[in-house]
Amino acid sequence: MAFKAALIVGVSTLGFLTFIIFYIDQIDVYASIGCALVADAYIYYYSTEHARKKILLPRRRFPTLLGFLIIFPVATSAILAWLGYLGHSFLEILNIITINGFSITFFLITVSIPLGLRELWLEKKRHAFDPTYRPLVSIIVPAYNEQRVIAHTIQSLLNQTYAKKEIIIVDDGSKDHTSLIASQFAHRGVRVLRKPNGGKGSALNYGLLFARGKLVLTIDADSQLRPDALERMVSTMSDRSIAGSVGTIKALNYNTVLTKCQALEYISTFSLMRRALRFSGAINVISGAFGMFRREAIDDVGRFDNDSLAEDFGITIRIQKSYGFVGTDSQAVTDTEVPESWKGLFKQRRRWALGTLQEIAKHPDGFLNERYGVLQKIIYPMILSTFIVPFASIFSLVAIILIGYYGGLIPFVGMFAVFFLLELLVVILGLILDEDKRYSLAWYSPLLVIGYRQFVDMVSIVSLFQYFNARIRRKSMKRLHWDSVDRIGAIRENFESSADDLNDMNQTGQDEEKEGWVTAPR
Repeated sequence: MAFKAALIVGVSTLGFLTFIIFYIDQIDVYASIGCALVADAYIYYYSTEHARKKILLPRRRFPTLLGFLIIFPVATSAILAWLGYLGHSFLEILNIITINGFSITFFLITVSIPLGLRELWLEKKRHAFDPTYRPLVSIIVPAYNEQRVIAHTIQSLLNQTYAKKEIIIVDDGSKDHTSLIASQFAHRGVRVLRKPNGGKGSALNYGLLFARGKLVLTIDADSQLRPDALERMVSTMSDRSIAGSVGTIKALNYNTVLTKCQALEYISTFSLMRRALRFSGAINVISGAFGMFRREAIDDVGRFDNDSLAEDFGITIRIQKSYGFVGTDSQAVTDTEVPESWKGLFKQRRRWALGTLQEIAKHPDGFLNERYGVLQKIIYPMILSTFIVPFASIFSLVAIILIGYYGGLIPFVGMFAVFFLLELLVVILGLILDEDKRYSLAWYSPLLVIGYRQFVDMVSIVSLFQYFNARIRRKSMKRLHWDSVDRIGAIRENFESSADDLNDMNQTGQDEEKEGWVTAPR
């Protein structure tokens, strides 16, 4: 049913989109879409089960996808300009900008559509997981000043249907009552460790010293797992070719325009892209918010980086280089708090961007060494394109406005209609595939084109300049390593424990520390 609904929506939207494209009759639009579709076709062709086959002999080659995203649009616009199809002088320059900018943007918006439909079509044909695979799972939760949310997180872990697990909370030098609250679950088998503040990677590595499981699950202290999430992740890992896997992450709090935009982004962009690329194993990051690893894989690649802003991305790169395949499970779900303020969102996305650049700088060979398979062919080119898009979007937006001013209103309106319909198609496809069916979020899809999107692009640009400025001046970015985040203590609906009880536990922990009744374990 979901596949038929997605297919009907997709065909209808694409039909209307085709009408608009031919109506505006702009050669630069045709060229942009053509370049993007070529890149889409390459990804679709490569994202098959054949991508699991590792190339044993190291060979160096320029990534094909980067050629389709950068060289092909430049060459196309240059040929059209030489033939005189892009106007003259100023308009020619504007059209060249739009072709190159829109081709990358079109690609990032549309790449998940055919792959998402393909994944949904093949969902029932997947091989059965091994029901006898029941290893011990060590769950490590690094925490720094998380007193508002740590009780909710621990309770969600205790509510898991998968029983063979151990829960390890690592308090990384918190200045609040985090360890005190966590220690109140000690009678239920929860182990609480304390260490001086050293960052998230340091906290995870410290937890590994005490972990006994063959599988290691890492989650953030503000995440609340659905009851069957751990069970599903273990089922995915029963495929011995998978060294690591990431679940589906959804926004826990979506009560404002900003948080609803983030909730929609998590569904229509992050989750849908992971589903689209799952067969190729081209998962760019095993998120620290909800990721599972084989213990031997973590040990083989050197564990988590202590000096990284994105330790989850760093270990994912090393696993991709060593093992070649990372999995994902769309039905293993965790709900996590998203920033409720623009300042909080800025800090989060800046850390993501800086951490990504930091880790890529550590592994530049991933761009040219074909031995790394999907890392070289898909992941690195797509990550690079996400840093190009913010600049392309700004220049293209200015170019569209100027083209509309000099060439008429129809091209201006037509361009925005194309982008809006494409974004709406991706949003609806994501919502159809999403089990929670939060269709009301679709009303916020225009903000993913104008408004919210520009803010996220601005953060990427600022982060890029900040990173290169730090590299030039040889400054450390370690101070951004463990940001203090404002938590609201949100709780998931139908949570299997009273929200009032958990909030009372938080207050009780504060009162007991003031009276000196409880000493947190060290």
